[in-house]
This record gives sequence, C-alpha cells and structure tokens, in this order.
Amino acid sequence: MGRVPLPTKKRIYCVLKSFMFTKTRDSILISGHQLINILHPTAQIIDFLMQLDMLAGVDVEVKL
Repeated sequence: MGRVPLPTKKRIYCVLKSFMFTKTRDSILISGHQLINILHPTAQIIDFLMQLDMLAGVDVEVKL
C-alpha cells in the first residue's frame, strides 16, 4: 500500500572548473529511474496504470 520508491540509476561525473587549477572541481549527478516489469498483469493493474497522473516531464509507456 502507498507509494513505492522506484529503483534509480545514479551516475556521478567529476568535472574540472578551471584549466589551470586542478583542485577546483564540480560534481554532476544524473539520476534516472529504471524500468519495472509486471509479469502477470491483471485487468485492475492495467486500468490503474493507465489512469495515473504524472508530473510534467515524466513519460510512462505501457506495453502489453
């Protein structure tokens, strides 16, 4: 019941800020959610997934 956190894939990149000074660095974090496979979906699960309200910029694709 309730919300389930999706598994995320995190990538961290270290980027030099300056060409001359190697001690000044920035860290960039890119995180993305992975796919979820439902092996034996029922009609209720498919209806629930089709009616979900998502935030702007979030894409959900349901394949049968």
